[in-house]
Amino acid sequence: MSEAKPLNDAELRAVLRACLATRYAERNRVVVLLAFKAGLRAGEITRLRRWHVMTAGGDLADTIALDKMASPRPRTVPISAELRSAIIAHWKVCPGSHDDPLVLSERAEVVPIKSGLLAPMLPRSIVRLFGQLFLKVGIVGARSHSGRRTFGTRAAKAIKKAGGTLKDVQQLLGHADMASTQSYIEGDDDAQRKVVNLI
Repeated sequence: MSEAKPLNDAELRAVLRACLATRYAERNRVVVLLAFKAGLRAGEITRLRRWHVMTAGGDLADTIALDKMASPRPRTVPISAELRSAIIAHWKVCPGSHDDPLVLSERAEVVPIKSGLLAPMLPRSIVRLFGQLFLKVGIVGARSHSGRRTFGTRAAKAIKKAGGTLKDVQQLLGHADMASTQSYIEGDDDAQRKVVNLI
């Protein structure tokens, strides 16, 4: 299977617009932004509880605190302004407690499971959601992992301007080694032309 296609700005905007036509628009927008603006895997998204993104006082935090419950590679990822707005909008239509999943399954949004805890959206449901959104907007070659690849590529391009290094991108993605991070980074023909002309 080929690598998941990273999306450009226009494609990502189209996917986010497509979320508006879905049954759970706010939740689905959060799912898309967690992948594209925080670099989370489908499995990490499903394991997030609200407390992973909340302060001790119960407010929305500035970061996502991925612990061992949420990720095989614990890390902290800053929450972008766009993701913050999406989470707030989602919580307005789907209020809950700090123990609830950040993104609930369709059934959990209606009926709590027997334990009293609400059920999270399953990884396969997130993969299916991305497939439906990409199909709807006509993006070929994209999969659920496209969000993570897009995040990694964009972070690598922007990190120098922010005063960081590829080590920061590696940490944001939660990779054990730099080789994994480098495999996420797409080349840029325009940048290559510019750098050759600067030499």
